[in-house]
Amino acid sequence: MSQVPIRLVVLALALAGAIVLFDLSLPLGVAGGVPYVVLVLIGLWFPDGRSVLWLAAAGSVLTIAGYFLSAPSAPSGIHWMVMTNRGLALFAIWATAILVYQRRQAEEQSRMNQLMAINADQANFGKSQFLAAASHDLRQPLQSISLYLSALDQLLDQAKQNEISEKIHGSLDVMGELLDALLDISKLDSGSVTPTKKDFLMSSFLDALVADNESAAQLKGLTFRCSADSCVVHSDPALLRRIVENFITNAIRYTDTGGVEVRCEEHDGYAWIKVKDSGIGIPEEALDTIFEEYFQLDNPARDRRKGLGLGLSIVKHIARLLDHRLSVTSIPGEGSTFAIAVPLGEPLEQVAEAPEPAAEPNRSKRDPVVLLIDDDLAIVDATTMLLSSAAIKVYSALNGDEALAHIDGGVQPDIILSDYRLPGYNGIEVIRRIRKAAHDDLPAVVMTGDTSGKEIEAANLGNCTVLHNPIDADQLISLIESAMR
Repeated sequence: MSQVPIRLVVLALALAGAIVLFDLSLPLGVAGGVPYVVLVLIGLWFPDGRSVLWLAAAGSVLTIAGYFLSAPSAPSGIHWMVMTNRGLALFAIWATAILVYQRRQAEEQSRMNQLMAINADQANFGKSQFLAAASHDLRQPLQSISLYLSALDQLLDQAKQNEISEKIHGSLDVMGELLDALLDISKLDSGSVTPTKKDFLMSSFLDALVADNESAAQLKGLTFRCSADSCVVHSDPALLRRIVENFITNAIRYTDTGGVEVRCEEHDGYAWIKVKDSGIGIPEEALDTIFEEYFQLDNPARDRRKGLGLGLSIVKHIARLLDHRLSVTSIPGEGSTFAIAVPLGEPLEQVAEAPEPAAEPNRSKRDPVVLLIDDDLAIVDATTMLLSSAAIKVYSALNGDEALAHIDGGVQPDIILSDYRLPGYNGIEVIRRIRKAAHDDLPAVVMTGDTSGKEIEAANLGNCTVLHNPIDADQLISLIESAMR
């Protein structure tokens, strides 16, 4: 029980004494019992709700005592009136006490709920910060290994050496996929992923997915078709993409002949996105377990080339987060259909397409110059080795101040490569400062180990590409070369 302020105790005692004197001043104590209700109401100001019950008990004792003190002076034959009055007074005291107690309990529960909500927000923020930091720190070694290996590839001239290098790259890719999946599940479980829902065209959404996955289907000799109703849906496009892309990836992986079809159909206020394949199918008894973590069909040896068994678990988490319904039907030996229901959105206003900007003049034919900012010395060393082997000049800096010092010293980079998590200013702010100092909207690449990239996307930094660690060396070099055109 909370400590009661002495002033409230003194007030309660004084009021009780005044009521007792008032009670005894009347021959029959007609009003004597009821005023003890006032004593109960003082409990509203006591820090602990249980004080109300103690005050009610004290009022009851004084009411009963008042009866015995008043009864001897009452005329014969009317003691029943005094008893009835006192009984009604006791009812009024305890009815008031219960109401006041319930109000105090409700107030205390409300305060507790607010405190729990604040603590939960702080805990989620702490988890988000930890996961972001863990994501970055765990990917940094993978990034440096991948870059060192890509630099080493430039020196290999024997088929056997190249074969070993490709196997190492494959192992690194699997390790990166597993790390991504585990961190994604941790973020979803911790509640640190918040959907950003908006209205968008389904046709454009599916066109991008088809473009990204068509080559994988062609490599296996599969047909890959897409048909969609022209509709607008309301969802988080990035999270929804994770779900549908997983459906497509699995369909291609588990289909050897035939093809994969992606459809979108409107029905009862929803757009049903369906991915149908002609693959191995799923036994009926497994339909309820395929969304569990590490569950895989036809992979008892845990061959990582057939996936990690985490994709559909992530799909289930994201679908629950988006409040979208999942569906799966399958016939073993004939194929499966995975589907998700997405709420329809409001029709979008037609916006006239802006004319394409005029092409920028070609930069000089000199070797590309890169300004690299990363506080990890291994990343700096590996990236420098890789880019130098491709005839790219690299100026490196461990933080934003060193990068600005290069600009002040006359360095004129063609492109900026920056890690997002830097000491002091983050990569976005460093790029802005470099552009301001160089008086040029230089092309930029932000490298990050954070899979969500929400903070970077929210910065709305133009002429900037976001790459997630571990970064593909060929893609990085291609971006640099494209900045010279």
